[in-house]
Amino acid sequence: MSETLWKIEPHTQIKHEILRRYLGAWFGILGQRIPRIMYLDGFCGPGRYVGGEDGSPIIALKEAMKHNTLLKNSEVVFFFIDINSDRIEHLKQEISLLSIPTNFRLIVETGEFQCIVKQVFDQARRVNTNLAPKTVLVKI
Repeated sequence: MSETLWKIEPHTQIKHEILRRYLGAWFGILGQRIPRIMYLDGFCGPGRYVGGEDGSPIIALKEAMKHNTLLKNSEVVFFFIDINSDRIEHLKQEISLLSIPTNFRLIVETGEFQCIVKQVFDQARRVNTNLAPKTVLVKI
């Protein structure tokens, strides 16, 4: 059985800083002109590390929230997937501690990344809809 929370590795801290800067720039830019933005995190984890550091889903939400004035006219969809149900339950608890803006839509799913994404895209094709007609940011 996998651990729900674990110690953050140095390389992960660097990846998270890159993610923070990337999203910090792009949410501000996209929010000015894009009506629907989707952020997809295919291996999201529990949202927090044992030392209290934010995980990638919380980083993404906080960076978007910093730009909510620019994003207020956009629908911002966050799609978080992890194969471990204990990690998803912990992530839901972490998310509940945030004041999520009303224009943010969160989808938090337990399962294998490729299976869930295939189901989502198959369903979108069946009903002839686009998931994000303009922009998708993906972290896997």
